[in-house]
Amino acid sequence: MAEEMRFFVRLAIYLVIADTIYWFATYEHVGSVLMGTLALGAIFFAVAAGLTGRSSLPSGSHTYSSDSKPARTGLIGRLDRTLGFSEQPSDEGPLEIEDEPIPPSSIWPLVASIGGLLLALGLVYGAWFWLPGGAVVLLALWGWLTELSPA
Repeated sequence: MAEEMRFFVRLAIYLVIADTIYWFATYEHVGSVLMGTLALGAIFFAVAAGLTGRSSLPSGSHTYSSDSKPARTGLIGRLDRTLGFSEQPSDEGPLEIEDEPIPPSSIWPLVASIGGLLLALGLVYGAWFWLPGGAVVLLALWGWLTELSPA
């Protein structure tokens, strides 16, 4: 089981406990809702990491080395595996990924954000900002997408 998933599981457990204590200590609605939303996000990422980690293993592979002790069964064994108490440390670090080429720098994200700013200013100051904002966004999207296509 990946260390990334364990991180989000531990974070979710902590946030649920802290949110419960926070609610009963302060009865403050906004902070409790925000911390609860953060806990739900951690639960979502833990579930997503668990599903991706399981589906990416080839058939017949094992997550533990052959010299590790046999895993416990039942609820306690599942809890040990989920929180990472029963796994031996591995040689590869967390988030070990292959090197990928870095894309070249581009001006188009900045141009797109300026167009988005003009569109947002149109909500405040009037529709006369929308036309140039929309044109700048469309220009930025065209430039960005044509820059990505192989020449």
